[in-house]
Amino acid sequence: MRTTTMRVFILLSITVLFVLPNVVTAAPLKGKLTVKSGVLDADDFSLLAQAKNGKIRSARIGANGKFSINGATLTDRISVLYRSNFYSPLVLAVARGKTIKTFKAARNSSLCSSSTARVILAAKKKFDGALNIEIDSNLEVAYAKKVAAEQSKNIRQGASGAAATSCLPQGLVESVAQSVARGSNVSPLAENDADDDGIPNESDVDDDDDGLTDVFDGDNDGDGVIDDADVDNNDSTAANQLFYFQQLHLDRADSFHPKLQTVTPAMIDNALVLYGGLALEVKTGSSVELNCGGDADSGALGLPWCTAGGTGRSREPFPSGLEFPEGSDADGDGKGEMTAGSSGDMQLAPGATSAQIQPGDTFVEEVTDEDNVVTQYVGVLNSVVHTVPGVVSITTSVGTYTLDYPASASAVGTYSNPVLVPSTGDVNATITVFPPLYNTVNGLIVPGVLTFITQIPNGPCTYDSGSGQCSGGGSGPGLIPGSLYSNPSTGWTLSSDGVKSNTTDKTVDESESATYTVNLTGTGGVTGWDAGEYLKVPIQALDQNGTTSAHNVIFRRQP
Repeated sequence: MRTTTMRVFILLSITVLFVLPNVVTAAPLKGKLTVKSGVLDADDFSLLAQAKNGKIRSARIGANGKFSINGATLTDRISVLYRSNFYSPLVLAVARGKTIKTFKAARNSSLCSSSTARVILAAKKKFDGALNIEIDSNLEVAYAKKVAAEQSKNIRQGASGAAATSCLPQGLVESVAQSVARGSNVSPLAENDADDDGIPNESDVDDDDDGLTDVFDGDNDGDGVIDDADVDNNDSTAANQLFYFQQLHLDRADSFHPKLQTVTPAMIDNALVLYGGLALEVKTGSSVELNCGGDADSGALGLPWCTAGGTGRSREPFPSGLEFPEGSDADGDGKGEMTAGSSGDMQLAPGATSAQIQPGDTFVEEVTDEDNVVTQYVGVLNSVVHTVPGVVSITTSVGTYTLDYPASASAVGTYSNPVLVPSTGDVNATITVFPPLYNTVNGLIVPGVLTFITQIPNGPCTYDSGSGQCSGGGSGPGLIPGSLYSNPSTGWTLSSDGVKSNTTDKTVDESESATYTVNLTGTGGVTGWDAGEYLKVPIQALDQNGTTSAHNVIFRRQP
């Protein structure tokens, strides 16, 4: 979440006009936003509104500050986006019992000292009149300046979230200026109704009642595991949610891990720029475009990895793809057209540093059907993969190989210094490895739910040191079946495709290595591996969202 440009106190005034309750035909929700600061322009902002049924509506704030969202009312949860990488829910008021105050007044009182205080995020009914909104960029929360007395009952009965002592919704980061779920409160409640409000998670737009709609919540059910890696996450059934997964696969000489060496930002940036990948779901429609914020006319940049003038490229056509969105923006509106490739999704190479692609990055897929009806789907990066698994050692029947860091072109596990295995027979490898680290709004973590897998795309090959090429490999077995794994260490269990952990997220300091054995040549594994041949083995971690990170190690059968 990029917030360095948002540290100045900014006041935004939005006048919102609501249709009268007795009007049958829904009118657009209209208003005007005024920025009382020279730091940001009004056209940096857009609004999103999510209804109880999950439907998303959005509107860009024009250069004149005006906006219009068709069909949206305060019965929706309204959010403010700044160039698609700053998100804040709209706090209408704070209530405790029959007392109701504005956010600002509540913070200046003891209202939020009680655990019964609630942050009101959506009204029960439509209401007319004007609504003035302010944004405090240090807190990164949008809130109403006034609460009309005649609307207080209506507001108190609206959608709400538990209030922290700061009067912010409990799901917001309170110690730093970032507005994404903390994911630190473990919920003991039923998995299908995390907030015990009688609404199943599949139908609840705020599963854990933390003040953040699930679209923007990195931990929907509040169980301490980011959604990307959470086996209980219901994003796959959530309405108007856009799904993604990432890839970061590094060869031995490029791999690093902070538990094994000093890791600098430059090392992470180099890996992300050269090797980071992102796959986006492509919804069905006659036209599908990706809106990453920014403004094509003014040149304002949205998300650097998917707006004009940024770093992103499509993976197809092979091998170098096209600039994205420029290479697929026939109408010149700054939104790239999305098409599913051979993998069934759209593969992007963000080409972005850790400062350019961050947790909280928000993008909208706009799908137009044959009747010219537009449906919007929101995607939010809950995390960004920053490292691959840190392999400590590999033991085969030939010997134990300890991997050194920083790795070099001749380090153990490279073609010039491979891990040796017997010339014939089964190849059992016992691997000790640290899980990869993900960047979240709470810093680097080890996701609570991960599986170590072995997916081998290419078969054994003959290496030529002169050319540096390994030829004649053909296709490999793909995913090694779970039946070929054994002896997982404490905290890890055998699964259908590898060895799996199932805990809450951990900090870097809390991270512990895992050890397991995999038979690379058993039934369903590698075949046709002759004496003297080499094999690239990705030691790979997979999360529940499909994101993979891999550390490629070279094995060789003894001649």
